[in-house]
Amino acid sequence: MAIAFVSSQNAASSGNNVTSLVLTPTATATTDNLLVVTIGWINDTNDSSASTASAPSGFTQAVQQGRSGNGANQCNGLAIFYKVSDGTETSFTVTLSAARKAVAFYNEFSGTATTTPLDKTNSTDQSSLSNAVNTGTTGTLTEADELLLGAAVWGDDGWSADSWDSSFTEVRSMLQLGGSGTDIALAAAYKIVSVTTAENPQHSVTGTNEDAIAAIATFTAESTGTTFNKTSTDTFTVTDTSSETATFVETVAESLSITDTAAEIATFERAATDPLVLADTSPTTATFNRTLAESFVLTEASSEIAEFIGTLAEALVLVDEADADTSILKALAESFVITDTAAEVTTMARAVIDAVDFSDSSEIATKTIGKILVESLVLVDAASGELAAFNETVIEALSLTDTASSLRTVGDVATELLTLLDTAAISTKTLGKVITEIINFSDTATAEGGTVLDVTKGGGAGSMARMRRLERLQVIQRDDEELLLLLERMIR
Repeated sequence: MAIAFVSSQNAASSGNNVTSLVLTPTATATTDNLLVVTIGWINDTNDSSASTASAPSGFTQAVQQGRSGNGANQCNGLAIFYKVSDGTETSFTVTLSAARKAVAFYNEFSGTATTTPLDKTNSTDQSSLSNAVNTGTTGTLTEADELLLGAAVWGDDGWSADSWDSSFTEVRSMLQLGGSGTDIALAAAYKIVSVTTAENPQHSVTGTNEDAIAAIATFTAESTGTTFNKTSTDTFTVTDTSSETATFVETVAESLSITDTAAEIATFERAATDPLVLADTSPTTATFNRTLAESFVLTEASSEIAEFIGTLAEALVLVDEADADTSILKALAESFVITDTAAEVTTMARAVIDAVDFSDSSEIATKTIGKILVESLVLVDAASGELAAFNETVIEALSLTDTASSLRTVGDVATELLTLLDTAAISTKTLGKVITEIINFSDTATAEGGTVLDVTKGGGAGSMARMRRLERLQVIQRDDEELLLLLERMIR
């Protein structure tokens, strides 16, 4: 989220000496926004000793510049305090160590860092009379995206106009009238930058030359990630190394190439593009929601979950090395290629595609493919753990090579060609409710159960009789030729 100005309020001492000022915003601050309180004060007529300001409750001092030994109505101090809002603040009280004439401002900004936002500070004590004062240079900024806030307090000044240079935008200026004229004036301005260049803004006034104190504080932007919102471009290349989330919302691009090393989540919503190439090494979740692409290539090495919901693509290539769960739901593609080495579960549900090429070498738990409609499905399954289930799969060609050590189930499969090569060494292989033109089945399992095959084809009373005979058929450890001959005789 980009840095932005939200609101501003002011409070003044009404020409009297006070030891505190209360700032009351018109609305409660927004959680995680940056709150900045600036206060300037001048000497009392009879007291020119040093005095200090204390931060409102929960605030931290960014910078404070004091002065002592000057005459009445001259600058005594300037301070800037800040806080990351918790969303409950309704007023702010800033206090002074001695009674002074004072003016205070409150400013709220969004998009700044929520932890340790302060970067650079500086201040200038200009005791000689002038009509301009600089804040002092910030030095090179730590980050390119930062908020710069400058402030200046003037003693016994009656300006008729004021301004900031260096493209700073004034958010508040106030002249506080005292008993015999203008005793104090305070101004604050901000600038949002996208480069690290040092800044030293100047505040100028029109009127009598007076003494002044100026200060500046800079605050970094929130590093939660990169958000691409409603972006249209011919070429779209992103390298994301943020510590939290990268979000791509309603992105339209001819070419979209993303390298994501975020520490938490990468989310892609409603992204439409011709080619989409993503290398994701984040340690938690990558979510692709309603993605449209002609070419969709994903290398997923995150440690938890990769989820694909409502994906439409002409070509989807997935290389998945996640340690946990990969889910592909409602995926539509002309070409669908998956290499899966996840340690736990891979789920493919309601995928409608022309071609599926699925290579699964995970070693633990369950692989599930449900309600898949494809013209060609090629599955190489080297899992050595538990169960692979294929439910309600309708395809023209199904080729399955299975070397798992436990149970594999293929249920409700309708296909013109089914080729199954099963070298599992343990347990049972089941084919249930398979309607097919040709079945090629080679089972080299050597332990426990056998193979149960239920094949139906044709119609009418004769077909029903054949179906009843086929329903009672159990073929135990037959090779391809024997099985094919038996099937041909039964079907005839």
